[in-house]
Amino acid sequence: MHTPVATTVTSVRHDRATRVLSQVINKTALIDTYRPVIYQARTIALNDPVAQKTQWTCLTMEERICTHRLLQKKDKLFYRVRPAILTLTLLVMILGVALTVSGWMAFSQGEGFLYLGGVPLGLVMTLLPSFMLRVWDQPKGFDVASGLGEIGGKNFTLTTIHAIQVIGSRHKEDLIYYRDMHTQPNYEINLVFDDGSRILVINHGDRYTILQDAKRMALFLQCQLWEALP
Repeated sequence: MHTPVATTVTSVRHDRATRVLSQVINKTALIDTYRPVIYQARTIALNDPVAQKTQWTCLTMEERICTHRLLQKKDKLFYRVRPAILTLTLLVMILGVALTVSGWMAFSQGEGFLYLGGVPLGLVMTLLPSFMLRVWDQPKGFDVASGLGEIGGKNFTLTTIHAIQVIGSRHKEDLIYYRDMHTQPNYEINLVFDDGSRILVINHGDRYTILQDAKRMALFLQCQLWEALP
């Protein structure tokens, strides 16, 4: 005896609903292991008036490399450039200085204009990494003892922080520039203040590190952690 079509469709819908509910329950159980609670974007929008006036789009373009690590010393939580990135940048600067000096010395000794071409290249290899280090070394941290924080030259009081927002995106432009590669997402951590305004803390393409940093940050500041990653 054949099963009626309507009954079959109802059964399929029931199975799908069961699977979705199971996934939600499992994810909720995982979420509950973290403190403070990680809220999904839809739940936030319904329950938190600050979230309703907060933007949920990324604040900056992609930064694929994780250049900083989150450190804690007593009452301070802050970002510092990773040792590997710092070492590599300094090596490029040293090579740039060596290339500039050797090129100029060879030219001054009458070796010809060919050696002079190493001077501008060496200057680029010296100045560009130094500029990048200056940008990377901008203060990014929080001081519980003083109740103050600073991100990229912007100062604020920790009591005005409402939540830590973790969001991400996949830019369509990736399909143009990386036609033969999988698109790489951009994840970022933002501070959300009581008025709904945001400040970018850090962004890169490492999902695991972003989440771990956001959890540590939320625990340190004792505020909510909003996660809405794609």
